[in-house]
Amino acid sequence: MCGLYNSSRGRGSATQFQSSVFSMEEILHATNNFSPALKIGQGDFGAVYRGVLPDGIFVVVKSLKKYILKMVLFGH
Repeated sequence: MCGLYNSSRGRGSATQFQSSVFSMEEILHATNNFSPALKIGQGDFGAVYRGVLPDGIFVVVKSLKKYILKMVLFGH
């Protein structure tokens, strides 16, 4: 999985986004297996969860609905 995250910590810091690749294991750990308690929203394409990486970086993860993922992967 590829994603962007904000690497700045603390107030007054310039916002900087870095690209990184995350394994499914890292995403599941950060979101506590997409726990309903960590769900922060719902959109047309799926739910959005907050999480924390092992290094303390906060992340937001969008979980695509199965039919959307199939359309993206297989063009149906």
